[in-house]
Amino acid sequence: MTSSTWPGWLALTLNVVGAGFVAYSIIGSHSAQRPAWALVLGLIAVAAWVARSVCAVLDARRTALVLGLVSAAAGAIVTPATDGIAVVPVIVAILVLVGDLRYPLALGIAVAVGSVTLIVVGALPFDTPVVAVLSELAGVLLAVFAGLSRRQFRRSDEQAALLREREATMREEAARITLARDLHDVLAHSLGGLVIQLDAVDALLEAGETEPARRRVIEARGLAADG
Repeated sequence: MTSSTWPGWLALTLNVVGAGFVAYSIIGSHSAQRPAWALVLGLIAVAAWVARSVCAVLDARRTALVLGLVSAAAGAIVTPATDGIAVVPVIVAILVLVGDLRYPLALGIAVAVGSVTLIVVGALPFDTPVVAVLSELAGVLLAVFAGLSRRQFRRSDEQAALLREREATMREEAARITLARDLHDVLAHSLGGLVIQLDAVDALLEAGETEPARRRVIEARGLAADG
């Protein structure tokens, strides 16, 4: 397993373990006074939480998004009926949606607002104490702030990576400019020397000195080859 895939599998393992504890708590807190649909929805929220984590590791983004929405909706509506336990998958879903740069921030906020609404509506049939409802809503609010912090950290990390990439590009461009300047200097020197040698050859030929002219031609050829 590579170092790049390890964090994803580690996060999946932690999510599965957490979901197991939540599912056990939901089943343990269920009583005969509560309707069966509350238990079913609570377990659906947990199952969607686990399935979303698997899809995230497999990079199935659209499926993960749908499962996150299901987890948030199902968990929110039965949060009061499960003594607040089902708010955990809601918090996880909101944290992911708000903190992931691949999703619009407005989507995460909308899911948070919808979850708050469903929690309040779900509390009405069970006469849930106001303090309990407020604590559940506070958990959702904390998830939003945690997601915003996570989103800002990831944005800063991306900007730092982009800056490093730009610096590397600038260094490569500077190296190319230096190389071009050196080539220009070498060629200018070689061509200048070649011109002088050819002028000398022309003068020697006019004077009838063929042997010195021949030597100049050989030197000129060497300059051209070196250049």
